[in-house]
Amino acid sequence: MLEIIGVIALLIGIRIVFVLFFKGVGVAAEGVKSAVTGKEFDLDKALGRIPEFSTRIIEKNTEEDGSGLNYYSIEIKGVFPIGRSIDGVFVTSLFDITDDRNEPKVVLSVIEKFQEPATTAYSIANATGQLEPGYGLTSWVEMGRVLPLFVQTPFAGKRILNVVTRLTDVNGIEHLELGFLPSDLCYAVEINEIEIDQLAKGYTEAAKDKQECMRISVMLGMVVAMSDGTLDDPEGEVLKKWMAKVITPYSDAKRKELKETLNSAMKEAFAQIQEQSLSKSDLIDAFNKIGDNASKFEAMELCYDVMAADGVADPEEIKVLHRIGDALDLDIAELEKLRDLKMMGLSSQVEDGGAASLLGIDPEWDDGQVKKHLRSEFSKWNARLNNLQPGPDKEHAQKMLDTIGEMRSKYD
Repeated sequence: MLEIIGVIALLIGIRIVFVLFFKGVGVAAEGVKSAVTGKEFDLDKALGRIPEFSTRIIEKNTEEDGSGLNYYSIEIKGVFPIGRSIDGVFVTSLFDITDDRNEPKVVLSVIEKFQEPATTAYSIANATGQLEPGYGLTSWVEMGRVLPLFVQTPFAGKRILNVVTRLTDVNGIEHLELGFLPSDLCYAVEINEIEIDQLAKGYTEAAKDKQECMRISVMLGMVVAMSDGTLDDPEGEVLKKWMAKVITPYSDAKRKELKETLNSAMKEAFAQIQEQSLSKSDLIDAFNKIGDNASKFEAMELCYDVMAADGVADPEEIKVLHRIGDALDLDIAELEKLRDLKMMGLSSQVEDGGAASLLGIDPEWDDGQVKKHLRSEFSKWNARLNNLQPGPDKEHAQKMLDTIGEMRSKYD
């Protein structure tokens, strides 16, 4: 049990829970919540046992929950440096300082779960709940994670990153833009360094190719959206929101140009799909020639978001997604992690005939391959069920296990 210090209250058992990387609200958390209770105590006696506020970075891996991702754990300890009661939020951003420590460059995220609300800059915002002057932690507690897999720096290769963690009020988060938060809104600022190996092209060196990848991503999103022959409003809104977000880091003139390009791509895809003249293979071939893994994962996330727009795992959309993922030559294990993350966000409704597609079963597999895959899926989801907190995501994991059980019974 953590020992928590307060002026007239004891903050007991702060539960900063990072619910796997595949919690439906997001690979890294939609929010970290604290449970606060009050209790009087001897302040003078307690103050001698609590350190000043600080952070540290620990390199870890998530093999225990079945996802197997390498990550850096951001941990906090000490008295929260506040002079009044606040509804606290810890906000972490990343900056590349490899080439010039005096001119840090913002680091982007290739998936939405680790992005700022209005931009694609890498960000983790974890709420603590109500904090009072004198509250603190006497033991190290995790409050966020950095996943190198989903990071995009300006250039490829060995990159040195500043991990900037700030304590702000919940209202301060709306002022966060491209990693920067006004200093007058920060109660604490802690900076740590990590080194990552950026295998894919950086966003600066791949700017021209990146823009073409955006265009193809929109067209692939339309392919998924219109797999049933129509473009529903929720699917169109997901695409428009994505387009608005990915052009945010650019200049005003470039944003205008990109907006026109992406809108044209959406209209072009709509017309070609209706005419049955759109060639998915041509789109995939073009993407494979110029796109790096970061761009491909970004495209796949968009496609999964389009599929999830109505909250239902449609069998036809899932089949199209599997075909696109396979054709993009992405690492199967990493693609499955993204798939699971997005599936966790659904209501767990699976339309008739969609169980095999939902579980990633290839219709060309023989019985032995299917059984092996189902055993692997069972082990994965069972591990996650045991690590999830009660709630929608735990219920989803249980339903996935039930679906796997039903499929296994067909092959016994």
